[in-house]
Amino acid sequence: FCKLQQLAKKYASLFNRLFNRKLLSLPGIDRSKVPTIQFLDCWVMLFDKGKENNERGAILVEKMLDPEKYLKWNTNGGYVRTGTTYPGTATSFSAQNGDYHFSLEDIPQAYSHFTYTASGRRFLVCDLQGVLDTKQQPPVFEFTDPAIHYKKRTDRIDFGRTDLGENGIEQFFQTHVCSDLC
Repeated sequence: FCKLQQLAKKYASLFNRLFNRKLLSLPGIDRSKVPTIQFLDCWVMLFDKGKENNERGAILVEKMLDPEKYLKWNTNGGYVRTGTTYPGTATSFSAQNGDYHFSLEDIPQAYSHFTYTASGRRFLVCDLQGVLDTKQQPPVFEFTDPAIHYKKRTDRIDFGRTDLGENGIEQFFQTHVCSDLC
């Protein structure tokens, strides 16, 4: 779990840098209102279950997200969130500059698309779920528990049971509509 999240976090950092560079080159874009993407830090904590038989247990620890604002932006089965509102905000984010347009919902989808391209078409990060923290400047998508579809299916189990391989990648692109961010 944490391994997947760390890889997703690495690509989010790269996406945010390139995304910011692209936005800052456009006149009229208020960068302070355009959300960035972050994945939560997570830790696995080990503990002794009992002294008699030397059993160990493990728990996963990460920041608690607001369940009232928790959304799935896309899934590992091809669902892609569309729409224009987000709980707790009066209006959705939208930026227009001549022929350049994108909405709040486009940002997570563009990130998933970006991971496929930036990884050399080897994998796609999806199952983006979490909250949009609008109290930060700029706002931040805080995601947890991503899935990664690795194109080549082998005996490796690195990406777990949510890895649907090339089929999962195809399902994403069957429903994803590219925006100007892609």
